[in-house]
Amino acid sequence: MDKHWIISEIRRTASENDGVPLGVKKFQKITGISTNRFLGKYWRTWAEALNEAGFSENKFNTGRDIDFLLVCLAKLTRTLRRFPAAVDIKLARRDDSAFPSVDSFDRRLGTQSRKIGLIKKYVTEHEEYADILELLPQGKNAGDTFDQYPDTNVKTKDGFVYLGMLKIDTKKRYKIGKTNFVERRHSELSFQLPEKLELVHYIRTDDMTGIESYWHKRFADKNTNGEWFDLSSDEVRAFKLRKFM
Repeated sequence: MDKHWIISEIRRTASENDGVPLGVKKFQKITGISTNRFLGKYWRTWAEALNEAGFSENKFNTGRDIDFLLVCLAKLTRTLRRFPAAVDIKLARRDDSAFPSVDSFDRRLGTQSRKIGLIKKYVTEHEEYADILELLPQGKNAGDTFDQYPDTNVKTKDGFVYLGMLKIDTKKRYKIGKTNFVERRHSELSFQLPEKLELVHYIRTDDMTGIESYWHKRFADKNTNGEWFDLSSDEVRAFKLRKFM
């Protein structure tokens, strides 16, 4: 078994994997070629072998584009018969080092709700994955509104996005803000808000900056000053429909 044969196998298996080279563990499993046949003999690392085979490096490990990450999610969903959780992604990566990490998905796709929204949009537009649509979480909190690619440079942070009301005479003013300060008293959540506001509703989130920004943009035409809005009863109702985003 010479160097040229191993290179041809790298290219063949990559071609059968949508043009993406396999991780070294999966390559060994599929081809039966153990690492002692080439590492330390032809190449020092698997990355060097991929480079000589014509792949600059295993692109999964440098962060794939969003479409490719969505394909990975679609295929894993099909295998599991359900939308994967973080632990499923970790197990998939353990079995195949070429599979993207949890951090890669979180960094490029955002929160779980965003992931679901993006994968729904993707599989709707790509018939070859239409069969997994029924396997995806359904309902109002299952990514229905996140049909655009998220800002992948925003760092996420757990917390709450709240809708508070300040009544001045007969006029109601609403504030949409964020907080991670919450206490549990008598089985209820008690928020310490910056103003003397009546808490109308809160949304639990793992991306309070991004979700606060979403609601600010959604009600931008009702903005009166900063985080303050002149909302209609229908708009308040729309906010109250969400429990988690």
